[in-house]
Amino acid sequence: MAPISLRSSHTLDEPKLEALVELMYLAAYADGGFGTEEKRHFARSVQSLTDRKVTPEQLEQLITRLDAARKASGTAALLEGARQTLGSPSACRVALSLAIGVITADGAISKAERAMIHEIGAALGLDREGTEEMLREEEGA
Repeated sequence: MAPISLRSSHTLDEPKLEALVELMYLAAYADGGFGTEEKRHFARSVQSLTDRKVTPEQLEQLITRLDAARKASGTAALLEGARQTLGSPSACRVALSLAIGVITADGAISKAERAMIHEIGAALGLDREGTEEMLREEEGA
């Protein structure tokens, strides 16, 4: 399977864009499933971040690749890689916000999803209170 190129006219370079997508995927998969609304929100987010250049087939390939990477490397390794790639605190906050958006797309946050968001936040160097505040803001939206 050929790698999916995530290119965008946004100011993000491809590795940072991939890290954002990876974190959204990890959040969505936290409860062991990738529900319809979560997948739809994930797809819309990826399309927006890539200027709508990813086809539905490429998106499915991307999900398959992300799932394989999660199984092969483990979540902790993927989170550490994402933090190193994103670098700045502002990029890390954007990444966490996108991940929260995916898990709240179905209108509910499971315990596993909340735990994953806190794991992502901690891995990105964000404090627990700030992460919880972002979750509350999204839940209230």
